[in-house]
Amino acid sequence: MSPTTQGLLVLLVTLAVLLSGVPVAFGLGVISIFFLIFFQGFDALKVVAETFYAGLNDFTLVSIPMFVMMGAAIGSSPRARTCTRRSIAGSIACPGAW
Repeated sequence: MSPTTQGLLVLLVTLAVLLSGVPVAFGLGVISIFFLIFFQGFDALKVVAETFYAGLNDFTLVSIPMFVMMGAAIGSSPRARTCTRRSIAGSIACPGAW
């Protein structure tokens, strides 16, 4: 199979999966593992495990989801709503503010 045909096959399958409503993270993960096995064989799955483990060791990749989760938790708290209302009204009297 030529590289052009492989690229078109990957593109079409990726578009089909993403347009079907599957969440992006799961869709790209399944597609990448499927095509890794399809083009390289089952021996290439060692690369997936090594890459996944190396990604968990990177502080930046771990801190970004935690930062988003903390923002969501703070944003839904009553104290955040109070601070937002007061800052919109022009008052800086928020607890914990300088």
